[in-house]
Amino acid sequence: MSAAPGKSVRNSTTAAILCAVVIAVPLAIIGIHFATRFDFLPYWISAHLLAAGHDPYDRGVIFAIERGVGNREAAPFIMRNPPWALPVVAPLGYLGIHWGAFVWLLSMLLFAGLSVGLLTRDCPWVRLRAAFFAPLFIALMVGQLTTLVLFAAACFLTCRHKRPFVSGVVLSLAALKAHLLVLFWPILLIDCYRRRNWRIPAGLLFGVAMLTGLAFLWDPHAWAQYRRAMLHDSLTLQYLPDVSADIRFLFARRHPWVQLVPSLVGVAWAIRYYVRTSWDWMEQGAVLLAVSAVLSPYSWSCDMALMLPLVLRVPANRRVEDLYLLCCIVSFVLSLWVNSWASPWLSLIGPLWLGWYAVARRLSPVDVSPVPLEPSPSH
Repeated sequence: MSAAPGKSVRNSTTAAILCAVVIAVPLAIIGIHFATRFDFLPYWISAHLLAAGHDPYDRGVIFAIERGVGNREAAPFIMRNPPWALPVVAPLGYLGIHWGAFVWLLSMLLFAGLSVGLLTRDCPWVRLRAAFFAPLFIALMVGQLTTLVLFAAACFLTCRHKRPFVSGVVLSLAALKAHLLVLFWPILLIDCYRRRNWRIPAGLLFGVAMLTGLAFLWDPHAWAQYRRAMLHDSLTLQYLPDVSADIRFLFARRHPWVQLVPSLVGVAWAIRYYVRTSWDWMEQGAVLLAVSAVLSPYSWSCDMALMLPLVLRVPANRRVEDLYLLCCIVSFVLSLWVNSWASPWLSLIGPLWLGWYAVARRLSPVDVSPVPLEPSPSH
């Protein structure tokens, strides 16, 4: 009798790996073949400019290189991540575009696999869900840094007790797209203050300082160059398929600040949620990450990959898995058959998965024992 659970875990893990491999092959073909059209391109160009000692945010040069490799967009597609992202993309500066896309994809697949492994250590039978989660698939295909942010969140959620400083250092990778965790940061600060545990923030600051220092060594003028590039960017005029942009473009198109309103409301909700809940980072933290991604002032459909911890927290049963398969099909249809990456239909993906979680929790109730607050140090 005792061998049955172990066998089930092995079978589910094997099935997840096989599905991931089967899915990774077409993903690799698409991602590498269309590397000049996806988000990987600005990372690769900035890395090459950095390796050559040039401004990695130079819009004119970036636009010329994009034209040279076959991209026909009407405006330059620059890397909008702050300079502390430069050390992460820098190795691409020594590879050609297709080899770079291949190595980048392998790296992102590795981080995605590590994230799933960490998040499912206590529930390995749900690993198969990750192989069909459309936002993660799209993030991998286009080469987005969201996969690294997911890995940082997974490390924090699973290692914060045993390795608080190290988990804080790894969490610094979330600063690559810090706006996606706009609800997460204040709750982390409040929680660390409440527990009197500053090792995680110390690790976070150390990691960000290390990335910033490496960027400075490569390019001492990176922050001034980044500021200049963002001042000339058209981000405030661009429609993005997310809830915040939908509200702004429906009710106050000429006022970019409106996109901050959902995030501010979300922070107020998050504080109330934290205060009124017996807080467990694995459970409530996964909800917080998902809502933060949905209410972010600036996000794409692939950024909804941060909802994976939430997806993997629901126990499996027949009705939950049937509903999950239906939502996967809808997500893939929305992601792959729209006419544009800026289609308003894509903004439905985040709310769709929040809705799945709410219904799935009712279909599969579980008593989650909260993790008690760590006692204050006595010395």
